[in-house]
Amino acid sequence: MSKHLPFDPLEYFPIEVKDTLFESCKDTWIMHEAERVMILSMLRNLKPEVAIDCGTAHGGSLSAIAKYAKKVYTLDYDPTCKERFGKEFPNAEFISGDINETLPKLMEQINKKGENLEFILLDAQHSRQGICKEINSILKYKPQKHLFIIIHDSFIPECREGIKEANWKDCPWVHFIELDFVSGVYGYQCKNDRKMTCGLAFVLLRAIPRQGSITFHEKNRGNFENLYPISIHANTLRNRIRGKLSRWKRF
Repeated sequence: MSKHLPFDPLEYFPIEVKDTLFESCKDTWIMHEAERVMILSMLRNLKPEVAIDCGTAHGGSLSAIAKYAKKVYTLDYDPTCKERFGKEFPNAEFISGDINETLPKLMEQINKKGENLEFILLDAQHSRQGICKEINSILKYKPQKHLFIIIHDSFIPECREGIKEANWKDCPWVHFIELDFVSGVYGYQCKNDRKMTCGLAFVLLRAIPRQGSITFHEKNRGNFENLYPISIHANTLRNRIRGKLSRWKRF
């Protein structure tokens, strides 16, 4: 079952601003304003033939993707998603179950069908191991032209570590990685909660093999390193040992 709460995190925004920036997307889209605008801008220009939405939840991101993609596969643990959103998004195929099982099967199916997958949003699992598994499933796909991958919550230390641990170097189609495509925030819901959250990582895959090694770009690395020691994420010995989170990593 999805754990996102059915509320609008931007409810204080004037309706004119919402209509202008966020178009007709659902208010239950649990992302902050810069993340929403970036994803909508990308989709508007890309108009993907096939897209994947990992983490249907309350249909927020699905409402954006389904508007611009010809076909959307949307995945969630919650089996009620199709019942709740099926009629609203007829170009979406709903897949329920453990994403660690459903996503690899879907990627294999897309490969066999020869579908032109052009956009993926990963916003389902927020653990190191979970996000790493999702990415590794995707990296088995060879894009027909290009594949844009957005990974939400790249500012959460455990998610950031999982992103870095994926098998990027073994995939010849990976050409660009930016962990802070949209920078994350500190204390988003409450200034005293000391949580590092949000943020969009961006990955570009091309149909041609890359030349050379991969570099992890981290434009917000300094802010990450300054905030991590005072955040709640550094309160356990286990996370303090993981100092490698903030080290520059190259393949």
